[in-house]
Amino acid sequence: MDPQVSEAEAVLVENDRIRAVGTLQELACLAPDAERYSLKGQCLLPGFVEAHIHVWKVGNLQTHTLDLRGTTSIPDLQERLRAFAAERPDATWVQARGFNEAAMLERRMPTRKDLDAAVPDRPVLVQRTCAHILVLNSLALEHAHITAQTPTPAGGEICLGPDGNPNGVLTETAQGLGFRAAPVFSEADYVTMVSAATETLLAHGFTTATDPGVMPDLLAVYRKMEMEKRLKMRFNVMPIRLPDGGTTALPLPDRSSSDFLTINTVKFFADGGLSGKTSAVSRPYRGTMNEFGVLRLPPDFFYELAHEPHEKGWKIATHAIGDVAIEGILSTYERLYRETPSPARHRIEHLGLPNSDHLKRVAAAGIAVVPQPMFLRELGGNFRQYLDDAFLAQCYPMRSMLEAGITVAFSSDAPVVKGIHPLENLHAAYFRRDLAGGVITPEESVSVMEGLYACTMGGAIANSMEDQIGSITPGKFADFVILESSPLAVDPERLLEIKIKETWVGGKRVFLA
Repeated sequence: MDPQVSEAEAVLVENDRIRAVGTLQELACLAPDAERYSLKGQCLLPGFVEAHIHVWKVGNLQTHTLDLRGTTSIPDLQERLRAFAAERPDATWVQARGFNEAAMLERRMPTRKDLDAAVPDRPVLVQRTCAHILVLNSLALEHAHITAQTPTPAGGEICLGPDGNPNGVLTETAQGLGFRAAPVFSEADYVTMVSAATETLLAHGFTTATDPGVMPDLLAVYRKMEMEKRLKMRFNVMPIRLPDGGTTALPLPDRSSSDFLTINTVKFFADGGLSGKTSAVSRPYRGTMNEFGVLRLPPDFFYELAHEPHEKGWKIATHAIGDVAIEGILSTYERLYRETPSPARHRIEHLGLPNSDHLKRVAAAGIAVVPQPMFLRELGGNFRQYLDDAFLAQCYPMRSMLEAGITVAFSSDAPVVKGIHPLENLHAAYFRRDLAGGVITPEESVSVMEGLYACTMGGAIANSMEDQIGSITPGKFADFVILESSPLAVDPERLLEIKIKETWVGGKRVFLA
């Protein structure tokens, strides 16, 4: 990924840094007594950068919460909840995540009555795979004190049933009403989750990960783990600026940067998820008359919250998927830069439905974007079902992003999707094909080489870490991934067959297949 040396025979590592890159003979002269490690025909790449993954939530599904991804029907969901509850008789609440109603037989959202039938004797909290919709059973609604008279937080919905009472479904900011009633995770819980997710990330060749939108308690855990030298890979952690259901901003924490922990970016949510029809769009979703999604951050409100971190030199990363949300966030970024010039490189997370004007303005402002090719693979069926033809034509237009001159960093946004393998992202960006075989705008295909760059240097630039990671360049950290063969040397259809063999962080091997 270094344009000065696109391919090389050998790399010399000293302590945790790359000292030199070149031929084996050249490097042997520089360090004749160095230990030699032969790749034996395998491929060495810079460590992959996961530019947007909810680390603790990935670990949470591995350790504490029922994983409902792959659920096929309401009865299937109910049976999984019953079994999970039976395995944990001492748990005061039953929590789960991952259903996708568009992939379920009934093609509808579960309600409190569905959850009551599965687990009637304990509060149940189930989050949709996108993390923008929550469903509570009747006991959970009681614990959260949610009734037909409960005021709805701005930027959210408390959905009502035919009887005029809450049906258990909460969207966007209203989710905060449910989560505030549920048990809180302890410091030890968070350490377990982060550690479990770390092992998964390392096994997939990631050496740096961005955790976007953490609350103060989790931020403190990251700081403590870094201080105790318990972080095994590099993390860029983004404090949340406005919690779900809140109306006032959280205080800005201290910025910090060390070899393993960077805190320099605050996170906002402008709208919801495209697969669940809560992204804010300018035309109604297909098959509806008045469903336009949910705009969580109107531009004036966003400006009120964003100008302080901008003026204090923080980077800002904002979730914006629908074209209405993108327009509001982009116009606010432009206003901030116009009023207070700053070298901070702000980000737009996802950028799902930008138009051509948006792309030009994003490029002109120097904003980095972080789309998820994996969404096309795992959620493309939802997009084809919910978007009209014009929106599908501009759905995650990654080729157009690159041609506009925008810095593009690939990510998974897991656990919104199940697959986090970087080569799955490359495959999805190249073919733009969902699991049912449907293809969305094939002209927006991205080459394997462009995808590799977006998984390495793209993420480094988006994180403002391009002088530290992202390429095999002297002076940077010796963060590597070893693959059994080069992704550039196989038919793109075979990308998913390539095995990751080793992961190295700071010149030390931390994963061996």
